[in-house]
Amino acid sequence: MVLHWNHASSPRLEDDKTPLIQRDSTSAMAAPNMITIETRRMILRAAEQEDAIALHQIMSDAETMRFWSELPHADLARTKAWVSSMLRSTQNGVTDFMICLKSDIGGVLTIPERARPRIIGKVGIFRARPSHEIGFVLDRSYWGKDLATEALTTLLAYLFSLKKGYVVDTALNTTGLDPHVNLSDEELRSPWMYPAITADTEPRNAASIGLLKKLGFVETGRVERSFRLGDEWQDTLYLRLTREKWLDEDK
Repeated sequence: MVLHWNHASSPRLEDDKTPLIQRDSTSAMAAPNMITIETRRMILRAAEQEDAIALHQIMSDAETMRFWSELPHADLARTKAWVSSMLRSTQNGVTDFMICLKSDIGGVLTIPERARPRIIGKVGIFRARPSHEIGFVLDRSYWGKDLATEALTTLLAYLFSLKKGYVVDTALNTTGLDPHVNLSDEELRSPWMYPAITADTEPRNAASIGLLKKLGFVETGRVERSFRLGDEWQDTLYLRLTREKWLDEDK
């Protein structure tokens, strides 16, 4: 079944960028609630083990991984293990997706390209509740083309449209919440799956911070020396976007 995106949930997207949501029935491993989201330029879909080779080209690049929460992948085995962890998660293809480009920017979309969209990154909420944290990584070759903006805008509109009970094993749990989510009593009573979504990054990651703020995220705090990556301590900047603000800014 293919559903046209409701513009009441996604008014930021122009008519020619209106996504399609499709239940994923192409894989024998697909869970009943897995979906594929398609926009004009990209497809957001569940991860597959075969994605490891393409992902390794992204996650072994030092510049791409500069502000990621782990070191660049030293070998393909590390990326395969990382993909395997995605496959074990109930979020794969539900709130966590591979970003696949339909064709090279400005190129002609051919039949072979339709069959094999290029993997250029990952976006999503990758932990089951009570986490509300969204994360993303994009192949450095595709920076500066508004692709991260398109992926995040599409995903946020989808996530903010979900009501509680939609996603398997992710009913809202009011205990053990990330302290940076800071849900109010009203938000905890909300019928929506995600009354607020958070993100965090290294304070030096100006590009990602600028993108998140453009989408409406606001800073909620920062922690110095929050974790150690290799031989270096990292600081963390926390940001938050409420469903109410997302919808209000579209009016």
